[in-house]
Amino acid sequence: MASDRDLLWRSAHRDRDAFAQLFDRHANTVFRYGFGLTGDANDAQDLVQDAFLIAWRRSPEIDLMGDSILPWLLVCVRNLAANLRRRNAVRVSAPLETALEKSSDEPDMLEAIENTLELEWVFNEIAALGDIDRRIAELCLYDGVSYAEAAAQLGLSVGALAKRIQRIRDRLRMRRAGDGRS
Repeated sequence: MASDRDLLWRSAHRDRDAFAQLFDRHANTVFRYGFGLTGDANDAQDLVQDAFLIAWRRSPEIDLMGDSILPWLLVCVRNLAANLRRRNAVRVSAPLETALEKSSDEPDMLEAIENTLELEWVFNEIAALGDIDRRIAELCLYDGVSYAEAAAQLGLSVGALAKRIQRIRDRLRMRRAGDGRS
C-alpha cells in the first residue's frame, strides 16, 4: 500500500488515481470531524469536498510533517468550518475604529499553527504506541469503528479493548502534561 507521502507526490504530478486513493483513505474520517464541528451532514459533506479540492489544488506545495496527510486535512476542515460559522453568523456592525484595531489574520494563523502542532503531536504519540494499541487507536479514532467491531477484528474482548483505550488515554494525558501541553 502506497504511503500518503507517495500518493501526495503523485497527486502533485496530477495523478488522479493517487488522489482518489487519498480521498478513499481519509474521506470518512474527515467527514466525521466536519460533522462534529458543524452538526450538519450537508455542511460536513461540503467541508470534505472543499478540503479535498484545496488539497488537490495545493498538492505541489503541501509539506507533510509526518507520513499522513490527515492532520493537514483536519486543520483545513477546522479552518473551513470556522469560515462557515463566520459566514452564517448574524453580522453586527462595529464602529470603524474597533474594526481597524483588530488584526483579522494574525489570530486565525496562530490558531491554525497551534492546531497543526497539536494534531501532529497526537498522531506522533499514536504512532509510538505498540502495535495492538496503535491499531486500536486507528480503528476507533481514525476509522470510527465501534468498540465491539474493533474487539472482534483484533481478537479481544470488548472489556479488554475498553481497558486498553483507557490506558492509551491516560498515557496521552500524562505525556501531554509532561510536554507542558494543557
